[in-house]
Amino acid sequence: MIFDILSAMLFTYIKKMKNNPPDRYRLGEAFSQISEYKMLSLEQKASLEFAYIEVLAPCGLKSENCSIKSLERYLEEHPEFFVQLISELPKRDDGKDDRDEKYK
Repeated sequence: MIFDILSAMLFTYIKKMKNNPPDRYRLGEAFSQISEYKMLSLEQKASLEFAYIEVLAPCGLKSENCSIKSLERYLEEHPEFFVQLISELPKRDDGKDDRDEKYK
């Protein structure tokens, strides 16, 4: 049920909660419960954590209550997904390709 609620909240989160994010502690508690639930796949849990990553781990910071355990485990098991995420990062503003740069 928690998974379903958090999934449904994504539509609201995307539109409204950017300026008023949910309580980080309570959200972390909800994700802690989800991470223990065996009926959900690791991919489902990781996907939901990734959708809420700005709240769960803002700027890469983590606390004991707000973690991305399932996402971390998924990335360990599927390094190709990490490569895909990196490749989707925003491109340079000047239009150049970093692969063309020569490192000194």
